[in-house]
Amino acid sequence: MPTPAKPAPRGTRALTSAILAALEGIPEVHRKAAFRHATVAVREKLIAQSEKAKAAARRAPALPGAKRRAAVASIREDTAREDTAKPPRATARRGRSAPAG
Repeated sequence: MPTPAKPAPRGTRALTSAILAALEGIPEVHRKAAFRHATVAVREKLIAQSEKAKAAARRAPALPGAKRRAAVASIREDTAREDTAKPPRATARRGRSAPAG
């Protein structure tokens, strides 16, 4: 594998470790597809955040630093909302019975 021309951005090693750790819990036959779908989902989310930040910057007043602050606040608000969201409920699968107990 060729070495990249530029050094990796800060946080790349931690992100790579987290992805590999998450993939360990997925059966090997599904790992490639799961990674591909997750990559697409993350890319779409980053694009949506970027567009929302651009819109917030356009609405900001023409003061020094106001556009940047509005864009950053928009992204922080979006990610904070995700952190406080309730986790999805587990749903019963068809054809499987609940464990007795």
